[in-house]
Amino acid sequence: MKWARVRVPGSFTPAETANIPAAWRWTRGDAGIVIAIIDVDFNPDDPDLSDSVRSPFDAVSRDQDVGGATLFGAHGTECARIAVGRRPTDRPTGAAPRCSWMPIRIGTRWDPTAQRRAFEYALRCNADVLCCPWGPYGGLAERGSPMPEPLRHWVERCARHGRAGKGMPIVFAAGNDRENVSLNGYASHPDVIAVAATTCDDRTTSTSNYGGGISICAPAPSAQPGTVGGLALSTSASAALVAGTIGLMLAANPTLTVHNTKSILARTADKIGGRSVRLRRDRWGHSYTDAYDQHGHSAVYGRGRVNAAEAVRVAAGS
Repeated sequence: MKWARVRVPGSFTPAETANIPAAWRWTRGDAGIVIAIIDVDFNPDDPDLSDSVRSPFDAVSRDQDVGGATLFGAHGTECARIAVGRRPTDRPTGAAPRCSWMPIRIGTRWDPTAQRRAFEYALRCNADVLCCPWGPYGGLAERGSPMPEPLRHWVERCARHGRAGKGMPIVFAAGNDRENVSLNGYASHPDVIAVAATTCDDRTTSTSNYGGGISICAPAPSAQPGTVGGLALSTSASAALVAGTIGLMLAANPTLTVHNTKSILARTADKIGGRSVRLRRDRWGHSYTDAYDQHGHSAVYGRGRVNAAEAVRVAAGS
């Protein structure tokens, strides 16, 4: 297994930890690659994002008004910045600053009709990547939150038939409930990429979900002045960073299938943690460890921490 080097706490940003700047030697994205982001609200007029918005959609009111600069809007806006943000001076702030993005507002996590419309719209408008930095509220009961059947249908259609049959990579936040991701019927769907959160020094966060359904992990920002939207050390931020990484991969090689994309992400991820196995307990008292199994999978880190430069390098040569 390929282990990452030990990182000094406080010395790296999430993008640096994930090797994003090195990936820009190949590409910073392409305006023809559209990353759809589904969230509760957005501020599409944000100066980091307004130039790259494509086909916004409110899945509640079924119009193009996806929200304003509200507290909830900050969450979707911050996630978009991590994935595709750019400044007016062209100093990139996101993983794929030259990709476009499609804000799709669902208003609340409890509206399955809006969720279904959001996926249907992303498929109809030919999005290339779908980022869902949200999920059902966890920690409420150990019975979990299954994905509604109508939504499952559209998730599977996007994943298997999107991008003219190549398949649309769907990235979900694993959740911040300190419980098994199998209780989250959204992130644990076999067609999605479930992203756990780590710190910039390659440690797990105290709340990130775990389990066999974790695909990969990515660093999230620490709490800092001016941070809004509740993204500090959250799987929402980690999912957005992985979605941006996939945008870079598709910009480097638009012919990649969803299977290719998932395989490359897994194969190029850096193994972190798991060396000194420590027993952990979740919110329900169940025990687990971060050890990697014989297939190279950890319940805490998935296949490892995303390495954007390696993923883009391999994608470009595929």
